[in-house]
Amino acid sequence: MGGTGNTQNTQNSIAQGQLALANEQQQQSEKTLGIVEPGLSTAEAYYAALASGDPNKIQAAIGPGVSGIQSQTEQAKQSILSSTPRGGAQELALQEADISKAGQVGNAQLQAYTSSFPALASLFQGGAGISVNQIANAVASAQGASQTEAAVGQEQAQGKATTMGFLGSLGGAAGLAASGGAMS
Repeated sequence: MGGTGNTQNTQNSIAQGQLALANEQQQQSEKTLGIVEPGLSTAEAYYAALASGDPNKIQAAIGPGVSGIQSQTEQAKQSILSSTPRGGAQELALQEADISKAGQVGNAQLQAYTSSFPALASLFQGGAGISVNQIANAVASAQGASQTEAAVGQEQAQGKATTMGFLGSLGGAAGLAASGGAMS
């Protein structure tokens, strides 16, 4: 009986360790989600604004890039003004610089809009994946603890059945001896 008790104690200890691990995994998942969530929310809002197709929201989102394009265009125009003689050629070069700027801004708007959909999908998969993995680990630990606890319960039931069977056998033997003793 002492060996069974030690085994049950060991299994109970293992189950407690598995439950502690499950709790730790759950806490880690919540902590990670708490750290990642603000960044995911910000990125989601940014890409959702782009995916809306609203020209004002797209323009606001690509503003820093457009500023760079405008700055390059202004530098190109200054270079044209300083390096080409006045006249039709200079006017044409200045107009071409503006046309190039408009094309670059249009490309930036199109790129921002079309890339917003895969970016949103990637955010969901990446952000959710972090927490889902940790939750899955917590669930696995809890399941392990549950299985260990079930094994302990089965062993206890088997031990009781064995004890009851032994006591029943003793009672039967005692009854047989008592009745056999009366017959002699």
